[in-house]
Amino acid sequence: MKAANLGDIDAAYLLGVEYEISYRLKKDLALSIKLYQFAADNGHILAKYRLGTFYTRGLVVKSNQNEACNLYEESLTYPGSAYNLATCYQNGEGRKKNLRLAHKYFKVAANNKHLISQASVGMDYEYARGVSQNYLKARSWYKKAIQNSYKSENDYGLEFNSKMPKWKNIAKFNLSQMLYSGQGGKVDKREGFKLLREAASSGFSVAQNSLGVVYTTGNGVKKDNHKAKLWFEKAAKQGNIDAKNNLKKLF
Repeated sequence: MKAANLGDIDAAYLLGVEYEISYRLKKDLALSIKLYQFAADNGHILAKYRLGTFYTRGLVVKSNQNEACNLYEESLTYPGSAYNLATCYQNGEGRKKNLRLAHKYFKVAANNKHLISQASVGMDYEYARGVSQNYLKARSWYKKAIQNSYKSENDYGLEFNSKMPKWKNIAKFNLSQMLYSGQGGKVDKREGFKLLREAASSGFSVAQNSLGVVYTTGNGVKKDNHKAKLWFEKAAKQGNIDAKNNLKKLF
C-alpha cells in the first residue's frame, strides 16, 4: 500500500489483485479496477490483462467487449491476453469473427505454454478452424497440452490455472479418438485407451461415455458390459444424454 501510494506501478497491480481476490484484504472490486487502471495507464502488461477481464465480465464497469479486446491486444506478451484476444475473434465479440486470426493468437499463447491455447490449436488443425486440416499437427498440439505442467504465478492462478484440468482432459479425449481411428498417424488402441481412461477417471463425462462404448464393443479391450454400465452411470449422473441413452440400450 505504501509503495502504491508512492506511485509504484508493480505495487499498484499487486494491490489490485489483493482487492480482487481478497486473499488478505476485504474484496473491493471498485478499488481493484482503479489500481489496475493506474497501472495499465503506465504500461503494466498484467494490469491491462486484468482490466480487460473486468470489461469482458462487466464487473464494476459496463461490459465492453471492444475495450476488452483492445486491452488484450496491448498486452499480447502475456499468454492469457493472447488467448482472450483469440476468443474475441473466434466468437465475434469485440472483433469481427475471423477464425484465421483466432488461430494466430491461439498459437501466440500456445507457444508461451498456455495449455488451453495448445488444446485449441490442436482443435483448429483437427477441425480445420481457420487453417487447413492437419491431423498430424493436431496430434502434436494435443500432446503438448497433455504434457504441459506450466503454472503461471503472475495472475494468481485466476483463469489460467483453474481451467487446466478440463482442457487437459479435452486434449486427452481428442487424442485418444485420433489414436483409435488412425487419424494423423498409426492406430494405437492401447495408448488411446490409456488416455481415454485417464480423462474418464478425472470426471470428464464425454470420456466416461466413450469408455463405456469401448467396453460394450470390446474395441481394444475385453468386452465387459458391467464396466460399461459403471462408466455410463458416471457420465449419466453428470447429465450426459448419450450416456443415458446408452444405458437404456445396454439393458
